[in-house]
Amino acid sequence: LERMEQLAKAYQASAFHLLLAAMYVYFTRTNQREEWVVGVPILNRANARFRATVGLFAQVSAVRLQFDEQLPFGELVRGVRDQLQQDFRHQRFPLSEMNRELGLRRSGREQLFEVSLSFEQDDHDLRYGDVQARAVKVSNRHEPLPLAIHLRSNRQQGSACLHCVYNEGYFQHAEVQALAQRLIW
Repeated sequence: LERMEQLAKAYQASAFHLLLAAMYVYFTRTNQREEWVVGVPILNRANARFRATVGLFAQVSAVRLQFDEQLPFGELVRGVRDQLQQDFRHQRFPLSEMNRELGLRRSGREQLFEVSLSFEQDDHDLRYGDVQARAVKVSNRHEPLPLAIHLRSNRQQGSACLHCVYNEGYFQHAEVQALAQRLIW
């Protein structure tokens, strides 16, 4: 995570932009296609009115990424950053509405994307009295998407964990393990 943050800073981007760019390179090369749509969780609190309102407004935004394969990695990271900024202007548009308008269920697809990627920063000092605690990612082992990747970090504890939740109808355990190893290497 520290290496990601240092490199992202050099590209005037965030660690999430760098992670998303790395995932873009991985999936476009392994699937041999230049276009990739990824689901990105967002808080959906775009203006001051929503920041002051109690409630959960989170949803998943479909982000379409398509870049020239000859693009240097630094430019790709900045391109991802710019694409996310552009797409987040439309974050209030419900994903369910988009899926319905595109007729994805009629074509046998549930979602516009097959992979979701989140970067969760939990910067709290988690304690129960004097005992140090840690957040744990829990899964019911049922993932409707083929793959959901979660990077969780906690600066207070100096930790970062990568969680890959996958649908066994699409991936085998060894494939996901290999992907995780490539990401953390």
